[in-house]
Amino acid sequence: MKSGKKQENDNMSILDLVEGAKSGDKQSLEELALQVQPRIRAFVFRSTLNNDVADDLTQDVSLKMITSISTLRNNSSFWPWLYRIAANNINSYFRQRKASSAVNFSSLEEHMLQAAIEDDTFEVENRPVYQELSNIVIKAVEKLKIPQRMVFSMRCFEKMTYPQIAKAIGCTENSARVNFFRAKKQLQSKLKKRGIKPASMLLAIVLFGKITAGQKALAATITQSSVASGLSTTTVAAVAGALTSKFTKIISAAVITISVVCLYIYLNKPSLPDRAMVRSIYFTEQGVGSAKGSSSLAGQDIENTGIWRTKGAYEQWCSFPDGPDGSMMFKMQRWNIDRTQQWCSWLQDGIANYYYDSGAKKLYITNDPVGNLILPTDSQEFIEFIAQQIKSLRGIDFKYDKRTGLVKKTVDNRVDDIKDFTSKFSYNSFQKDIMQPFWEEIRETIDQRDQMHKRGWTYFTVEGQISQYQVTGKGRMPFVYATCKEHTPWLHIKIGDFLEVIENDSGAFLIDHYSSKQYFYPTGTFFKGLGRPWLGLCSYDVVRRDAASHRIPFNSERKD
Repeated sequence: MKSGKKQENDNMSILDLVEGAKSGDKQSLEELALQVQPRIRAFVFRSTLNNDVADDLTQDVSLKMITSISTLRNNSSFWPWLYRIAANNINSYFRQRKASSAVNFSSLEEHMLQAAIEDDTFEVENRPVYQELSNIVIKAVEKLKIPQRMVFSMRCFEKMTYPQIAKAIGCTENSARVNFFRAKKQLQSKLKKRGIKPASMLLAIVLFGKITAGQKALAATITQSSVASGLSTTTVAAVAGALTSKFTKIISAAVITISVVCLYIYLNKPSLPDRAMVRSIYFTEQGVGSAKGSSSLAGQDIENTGIWRTKGAYEQWCSFPDGPDGSMMFKMQRWNIDRTQQWCSWLQDGIANYYYDSGAKKLYITNDPVGNLILPTDSQEFIEFIAQQIKSLRGIDFKYDKRTGLVKKTVDNRVDDIKDFTSKFSYNSFQKDIMQPFWEEIRETIDQRDQMHKRGWTYFTVEGQISQYQVTGKGRMPFVYATCKEHTPWLHIKIGDFLEVIENDSGAFLIDHYSSKQYFYPTGTFFKGLGRPWLGLCSYDVVRRDAASHRIPFNSERKD
């Protein structure tokens, strides 16, 4: 009942924005474009099975919506009208190429798994099976004709009626029914050939919906009950007995018997997860300092004497609540090199940064995260580029897992007296509660934060100049992970009187007033750091990592 009420309120909000956009209200038009983009993008992606094409066509749909919204006669027909534009774009794309869609699963795999593993329905130990099922269902949908894909997506994931579908794709109601029936039957046949029994078809369709949604919030709306409502009663009856709690969580023996290969993977789980599945890392590495006295943690610039001294062993825990490309919680304990005596420690828990002086028993609350220039989830090419720029990294041999590309261990020979200091990396091996504070006695707490950082977020203004053009803007920025959900980041900048850039956690929006064109891009296109509060990285390292991501050489020096 509540979900139905929420959907009704969402529709009312969209209709209000449509009315405002038709009347020429610029803010309503911008907000409408941002709100509809995720749904349209998911529909286009499910119809084309190509990420790049989906991005391009979605942008075209948005532009056509903006330029022709005034022609919409009935506001209640907005969604069918918008899907009609999307369907026309999709058909036009394939007519121009005179070819059916082709999908490269290797390019889709990380995107799909990243969206799907956020769903608690699928437990960690079953993800190898889940990955195999993902491959199978994508290949099955690929065999559908384009009109069948569009009708199938509208019926199962957009909850559209046959009259609405017919209006959207420009066909008769009977034709819409026939296309959906054929799509469903063909999917059943293709899945059956790959070992997926009819009783498991609903789960496969739900899976396809989630992995192609693109956003976690949108994926959450794809449920078994919502998809079942779009299928025939025969299909629903076939799966009703199978949808037990046990079936949902372990995907059942029917899915495990997808193939002998799948069963082998399930029983012989790889030691390292796919990168998109990483939620935590545990390892111990060696810190070094210059023999002449300049010191730093491993990975930061220090005086290049060519001779290093050990600063001890640094035991580290990294937690990624939103995946390896999002925020990072961090905990580190410094030991002597033999790991027999504990020294100082650090904690970054999403609320603040803490440094504990074990000798003085003092706890400092600061704004400065610990330096982490390289993460084990970084690619081999990225790490090698960084190592070329940072002299203190020379002498560390990185070993990579061939299947996942993750760092599995390092061998450190920078210090002559400490040969082959080996760090082994353990992924997804600890529980969240290990990130709690771990100091026993505190004689004094020193809070070095200002009031703004204690609050955890702030509004800000921007003033400046690019060439002869005045730049003004405003925005909001969360400093810590604990505030980033409620106080989401956004930025609105005007460059002269001809260009506007709007970016938030939903996407980026570029308005060119000279050409009267508007463009949509992913979050981070213009302001990469905006949407990633509390990375667990200090600003000094964030800047260097951004340069390295574009393979821009840098020679930097940190001055505190």
